Amino acid sequence: MATLLGQPISYPTAYDPAILEGIDRALGRQDLHLPAGMTGFDRWMCYELSWLSDADLPQCGVMCMDVPAGTPRIVESKSLKLYLNSLYRSCFATKEDVLACIGRDLAPILGGTPLLKLYGPQQWVSELNPAEPQGYCLDCARAQSLPADAGDEFEYRVWTNQFRSLCPVTGQPDWATFEVCWQGVPVDLQWIAQYLWSYREHAGFHEQCVEAIFSHLLETMGPSSLMVRASFTRRGGIDISPCRAFGREAEPAPRRYRQ
Repeated sequence: MATLLGQPISYPTAYDPAILEGIDRALGRQDLHLPAGMTGFDRWMCYELSWLSDADLPQCGVMCMDVPAGTPRIVESKSLKLYLNSLYRSCFATKEDVLACIGRDLAPILGGTPLLKLYGPQQWVSELNPAEPQGYCLDCARAQSLPADAGDEFEYRVWTNQFRSLCPVTGQPDWATFEVCWQGVPVDLQWIAQYLWSYREHAGFHEQCVEAIFSHLLETMGPSSLMVRASFTRRGGIDISPCRAFGREAEPAPRRYRQ
């Protein structure tokens, strides 16, 4: 699969939607058993976005993009970075016009419509306020245990800051805070910690890693509901936080301090 990742390329000096490239989700789902009722999305936070006002004044913002898990494709991250940078000399009357342009260009690449929001400099602190995960921290699992007699509908939440995987194209490491929330029987904290940490040498895109873990935990644990989500750290001006759920609504993760 040839992509822009890992390839030397000059930054564009003019608006160029042809830079955008899509990656079929089916490539990472061939050996997975994903339930028909799975819901979720991939939240992209894009920090390298600038344009000109209709008075030719430079503007900047942070774009939040939610891509539904049901879209047939994701956008290749480096192509999105280059595309967003290509807007820096384009004039727009309003922020809404910026998002309308980006949405039009991304829809055919994704095969669906992303939900876009744009945060200005005055909104960064108030709207993107970070928080730590809730529940049992697997990084100190030896000192904790899950309640064994809480009943089938008890909700368990565990998380780790030690999740690591590799980009399948460049081999660069990707780090994330990974969370698992389920209803059903308790599991051994050391088992789930070791399973998540086993991805340290696994090559896969963020979305593929999350879906593979989601599929495995659903089959192994047999929960009545399950949600997994990963808050990856930023690389190339973009961070991605995929979330997948079954038997419950997918919930966007708050911004994490490390992001």
